[in-house]
Amino acid sequence: MTAATEAGVKSGSRLTILEGALIPSHAYLQGDETATIYRAGCDFVTMDSGVAYGVMAVAQTEVESIKYVTGWDANYNNAYLGVSLKGDDYAADGTAQERHPDYYSDVYTVNHFSNKITADGAGSVAESYGLFNLNSKGAGYFSFVFRAAEEETESITIPAGTLFPSYAMKNLFAVNGNPVYIMYETQTDVTFYKQADGSWATALVEKETTVESAFVEVDNAGSSFTFIKLATNDYPTSIDNWNGGIVDIKAFLANTNFYSKVLVDGEALGGPAGEVLLNVWGNKGVIAFRTSKGGAATKITVLAGCQIPTYNALQNGAREVYAVKEDISFVKTASGEWVNEADYVAGYLDAAKVELDAYKAGAFRAAEEAQRAEIVANAKAQLVETLSESEVQAIVASAKTAIDALKTAAQYADEELAAAKAAANAEIEGYKANAVYFAEQAAAKDAAIAA
Repeated sequence: MTAATEAGVKSGSRLTILEGALIPSHAYLQGDETATIYRAGCDFVTMDSGVAYGVMAVAQTEVESIKYVTGWDANYNNAYLGVSLKGDDYAADGTAQERHPDYYSDVYTVNHFSNKITADGAGSVAESYGLFNLNSKGAGYFSFVFRAAEEETESITIPAGTLFPSYAMKNLFAVNGNPVYIMYETQTDVTFYKQADGSWATALVEKETTVESAFVEVDNAGSSFTFIKLATNDYPTSIDNWNGGIVDIKAFLANTNFYSKVLVDGEALGGPAGEVLLNVWGNKGVIAFRTSKGGAATKITVLAGCQIPTYNALQNGAREVYAVKEDISFVKTASGEWVNEADYVAGYLDAAKVELDAYKAGAFRAAEEAQRAEIVANAKAQLVETLSESEVQAIVASAKTAIDALKTAAQYADEELAAAKAAANAEIEGYKANAVYFAEQAAAKDAAIAA
């Protein structure tokens, strides 16, 4: 039965479906309201004989992922680009789906996507054939030869309006010897970037935040965990001991600025963490990373630009992270408490300055007070944020020793009093000596008179 007779059109009549017409899929007609509705990409004209002059039904879609590998084809050392689309009909079970050069030549004639896709901002050239399930590595992908910068390629952009063939198109390739095009059309521009592990992914969406706290804890098995609490986060507090989510968290973290941006005692984590946990050991809304460092750690630094996965990324594989806005460090005090280093340092620096200012203040006369002020000023000038608490205490102790060497007003007063007493005693003794002398003279006089 021809399209014309199905539509009830009289013999010899012409049936036209204009570009943009919506055509339901079989599944939609069977009652699945979520199934595909195709949009005619060009005018379709047919007569009751069923001879088609050309049709292209288009399903709207988005690019889900790509693969970019050299040497997939045993006969060619080419760079292939494989594209997976949302809702496509590309088999992902490894089923062999052969190349069809003539068929794909027609696809390229209609599609022209080789002129649209760019590598590192420059145009690419695709040969006129494509493959489904290329060498099993491309299972679930439509692949085609992609001659670009090959190993040097860092980004690939697929713009909106790029058309890709459906696999069903192969089976519906001809109606009475004329091609019927059933295509997928992308709706938005998308750029994929080469990751550290060689895979390809869209750019991470960064959500700025700051770190509220960070600390290290060790479980009963001796495993070390680095905990980070973010000021803004989507981590649910209702799920205790969460450790689910995407399968390969190590790969996700490896392709972010995480390992190089978290320092434990000044050394970057630098390698894959184990599991990622949320809300463990009563730490609500806090993300934890199992690491090989930190059992005896006394300092954790999270550098600006550190990227930490959102819950949406962990649970659903979303391409989004929290980006730390500024460097921040946390230190472990002698009591075992983890505190903000800047606040902690500012605290003991301020305490040291107050201690110096108060030490023997008002205890000196003007000359010595000037010397004390100079000693204090020099000591305070040495109190910088890079010093440890013990180093600060050493500077304070040294300044106190120097101040202790100065003569206080009280010491001056004691010395002056002692000198005054000595002078008074000397004077008294002089008077006493004079009295004895005068007594002796008087006695001698009396003796002379008596004689």
